[in-house]
Amino acid sequence: MRFDEHFLEEIRTATDIVDVISPYVKLKKKGRNWFGLCPFHNEKTPSFSVQRERGMYYCFGCGVGGNAITFLVEHDGMTFPQAVEELAGRAGIALPKREPGVEARERDRDQIWSALEEAALFYQSQLKSESGREGVAYLKSRGITGITARTFRLGFAPEGWDALLRHMKQKGFSEALQEQAGLIKPRDGGGFYDAFRNRLVFPFMDRRGRVCGFGGRTLEDTDRAPKYLNSPETAVYHKGSVLYGLPQAVETMLKEERGLLVEGQFDVMSLHQAGIMGVVAASGTAFTNQQSLVLKRLVKRVLLLFDSDAAGLKAAFRSYGSLVREGLDVSFLPMPHGEDPDTMIRNEGAEAFRSRIRHASGIVSFWFDSLGMTLEEMDVGARASATRDLLDYLRHDIDTLRLDLNLQEISSRVGIEENTLRREMQTITSREAPYEEKRAGESAVLPLTPPARIESDLLRLLLAGGELSREVLTGVTSEDFKDGRASALFARIRDDFESEGSVSIDRLLEVTEPAERGLIASLLAEDAAIPTEEDTAIVEQFLHSVEGRKRKDRRRRLKASIDQARRAGDNETVERLLKEYQEMSIE
Repeated sequence: MRFDEHFLEEIRTATDIVDVISPYVKLKKKGRNWFGLCPFHNEKTPSFSVQRERGMYYCFGCGVGGNAITFLVEHDGMTFPQAVEELAGRAGIALPKREPGVEARERDRDQIWSALEEAALFYQSQLKSESGREGVAYLKSRGITGITARTFRLGFAPEGWDALLRHMKQKGFSEALQEQAGLIKPRDGGGFYDAFRNRLVFPFMDRRGRVCGFGGRTLEDTDRAPKYLNSPETAVYHKGSVLYGLPQAVETMLKEERGLLVEGQFDVMSLHQAGIMGVVAASGTAFTNQQSLVLKRLVKRVLLLFDSDAAGLKAAFRSYGSLVREGLDVSFLPMPHGEDPDTMIRNEGAEAFRSRIRHASGIVSFWFDSLGMTLEEMDVGARASATRDLLDYLRHDIDTLRLDLNLQEISSRVGIEENTLRREMQTITSREAPYEEKRAGESAVLPLTPPARIESDLLRLLLAGGELSREVLTGVTSEDFKDGRASALFARIRDDFESEGSVSIDRLLEVTEPAERGLIASLLAEDAAIPTEEDTAIVEQFLHSVEGRKRKDRRRRLKASIDQARRAGDNETVERLLKEYQEMSIE
């Protein structure tokens, strides 16, 4: 059952969160807030804070947070409706009848699901028809069998502007509904056209196997259209939380408690076809924290199989940071230069590939092997830089034992004492996220490293509903955030603002994942509010930080290209790139 927002707000207002939590936690008032031993992890000194005025709780030890509704959901295992009904009963508030608006929204979502399913069937039928002959030929060239195509429900979007549009209208789906489902786009002069045309189509499905969106690959050898095209965000499709191949992988993941994460759809299908199951890929986006949470519910271990080029390595290490923040054990499978899982499985066969998997590397070995040269070939500055960059990823790991073992391995390889490595990692953490630790005492569980201060301040500004919120939400993108949780939370805030016209902290707490709830609570646990007159300065500092990071990334990539050209003896390229690097350095 869904509840109208006005009813939920009435429940929140009538609920004293201290009264809700007191039966479970012995709370003692300190200043404006109450503190007690956290009910979500073992600790000897209270670090669990309850803010009556805001109706929120937050643990400075393990990072959990939320409001009265989410407390009952997380602590007592209630469903969301059960928690709402429980609090309504305590407050003496009668449950409302089904609101027409709520029923209409549910009906709209059901109709979108139906439209997407019908579109998937249409695309599948087109792949089997004469118009899909080119798509079938391409699949055969990639070694994909008909069984695999049916398993993953592959389809084909025919040429022309309105083949799907006309088919859907014949099936009774209005143009407005098709647009809401992301199937068609409006023309400048009026009317609509198909979003996917002359493309091989990959349905994106949720864990239950429901089609929630599509990806399309062009078969034309041209620069006029993007190679890959994905559905827009809709009421049922949020690309940051969808994993391609999930319904086909769930059973194996649960059985083996391990998942394989790859970059592309063909990697997923080729491995699955070879009998290597439990494989998923991010769908049209960089790997996100929401996707880490999806995997966390299914597996304990994740094996990363990313391309060996610079982009693939960067994506692999960023994914590592997101996964270990959720406590998952992560290993890497090195890819030979120019290879990916799709080509490897076809060239080597399943048994050879399984043997490679059994010898997967930990992050330290994989990191140093990926540098392109041995430590002995590096000068002192390069060795220090490589070690520091590795520590920047390791600092996200919340498993202290695993972190200790990794630091021991680095110490052995590089010849730097562990204590020195720890101090440097702490320096990196402090520089990236200069929060004063505000815990009431020592905790047995380390909280997640918070985002950098400038990212935190911008999020707090948005949560507070500052005057610049609309400008920020339309001028900033989630990719501008370095921290994965901050990026995910920004996307949630933007979606809430776009759909409701305002930002509601309680609404966000009740729809986000636990890690995001903890981040919201941690941002609001700071007593000092941002003065309104500082809003502009915060936005300017954030944009300046983003631009600085982009320049730094460009310089790093350019330096890597210079080093590669030097090793290849290409002096002309070295000279050209050095000039470009020097010009960039004085910008």
